[in-house]
Amino acid sequence: MIKIVTDSGIDIPVDAPKEIADSITIVPLSFTIVGISHMDAGEDRLTTGEFLDLIEKSWPTTSAPSPESFAMVFREIVSKGDQVLCITISGGLSATKEAAVIAARDFPYDVRVIDSKSVSLGMYYLVEYAKELISKPLSLHRIAKKLESKTRKIKSFVLVKDLNNLLRGGRIGPTGYLIASLLSIKPLLQMNPDGKLREVSRGRTWKKAKEDMINKTLSLTDMPNVVKGGVIHVQNLEEATQVANSLRNATGIDFDIAETGPVIATHTGRGALGVVVVEIKR
Repeated sequence: MIKIVTDSGIDIPVDAPKEIADSITIVPLSFTIVGISHMDAGEDRLTTGEFLDLIEKSWPTTSAPSPESFAMVFREIVSKGDQVLCITISGGLSATKEAAVIAARDFPYDVRVIDSKSVSLGMYYLVEYAKELISKPLSLHRIAKKLESKTRKIKSFVLVKDLNNLLRGGRIGPTGYLIASLLSIKPLLQMNPDGKLREVSRGRTWKKAKEDMINKTLSLTDMPNVVKGGVIHVQNLEEATQVANSLRNATGIDFDIAETGPVIATHTGRGALGVVVVEIKR
């Protein structure tokens, strides 16, 4: 049997089948605030709102899981005669993938690590695809190759409403922050093929920025082949629902909705929105 392991960069839609969430093992990232360490998973995991309240007072230090954290999970699964398919947050955003790769070296025949080159719902859709492939008579190696190919079919946008977290995290300078704030500029970011976020446009108002994100999603060259997508948000369910409805009306596709956790919220702050689409055609 092939088991799926992932990390807490994943977000699961509110209406996702329970069996998917129950069938995966999540290795958590962690963060430290005012000297207190928090694991981004489990029953004690902070909600996104609680996390954002804390970091308003003190900026967090975030940490990828250690190689040993992955090795412990791999070891337990392999010891039972099973194999592991590990799907990680983009290596362009976190050192998590490298930690998993280091851990997998002790299990050369039984563990495969896939860099999702994505985050949030992009990772979830890869998990869904992996579950589908595992149900077929395919080897671990063959499934891994198909998943690596599928990562190139995932497209993601993130729209930042409040630039304060980008400033505090060092992803925008004071001058850029001041100018953007004075002009009410809202940056739209897109995940590039290397799994890194890059700015693709700047809206002069939040309303125009949202419209731009929707239009850019609909104008993707492979959009005619897309049959699955979702909207992510940071404490902004109302607008996420509006965006999902707009995309559904334009495409006929029911878009999932998921609130993202601290991994994304650290950088985007409250109010952020995102869209993830994946081409399903084989």
